[in-house]
Amino acid sequence: MIIIRNTLPEDIPKIVKLQEDSFPYLARYGNVWHPSELQSHIRLFPEGQFCAELNGAVVASASSLIVFLEPEYKEHTWKDITADGTITNHDPMGDSLYGADISTHSKVRHEGIG
Repeated sequence: MIIIRNTLPEDIPKIVKLQEDSFPYLARYGNVWHPSELQSHIRLFPEGQFCAELNGAVVASASSLIVFLEPEYKEHTWKDITADGTITNHDPMGDSLYGADISTHSKVRHEGIG
């Protein structure tokens, strides 16, 4: 049974490991979530952070933030729009929910979890 829920602080090490599995090339260069970034996500916008559990294991995660995208769809980089992954620019009054990341464990891909 898959359970989708908000991410909790105790999920952070599991999500870091999940990122390493989901993006091995990026992980090789240290370009996956750092625990302090995930802590920032939970502190600033807990309602926008999710994980999926399957048989008690975290098998997927998603991070988001709210920003202003004026004009609509304005050009941006991931690094700029996520404040270099910290989401410290999250603005609850913004006009757009931005999906910063989705990760799914390689063993459960193509199962509709993402």
